[in-house]
Amino acid sequence: MRHAPLQKVFKAIQKQTGYNFSYPYELLEKAGKVDVKIYNAPLQDALQLCLQKTELTYSIVDKTIVIKEKEAEKTISNPVALSAIPLKIIFGKVTDENGKPLQGGRY
Repeated sequence: MRHAPLQKVFKAIQKQTGYNFSYPYELLEKAGKVDVKIYNAPLQDALQLCLQKTELTYSIVDKTIVIKEKEAEKTISNPVALSAIPLKIIFGKVTDENGKPLQGGRY
């Protein structure tokens, strides 16, 4: 498909695989249109090709493909955000309701 909305591409995948899609409509609108050329590819490969130039990712739950934003990946790839997180080491003792230490409860 050339310059096709993701919704149209997902409908074609759904027809061929029997998998359903779940996504907020606004996400697909924001992602725009895609150019994909896929023949005899595994489902995961087809989905990666469809989403490779977008800010979207997917997960598969049973027979449903859930489309979502790549939020976690953006945060991890930003070294400035990671360096701004203060690190603290916490020591303590895990006790029961009577104040007695639990076995293996020293950290």
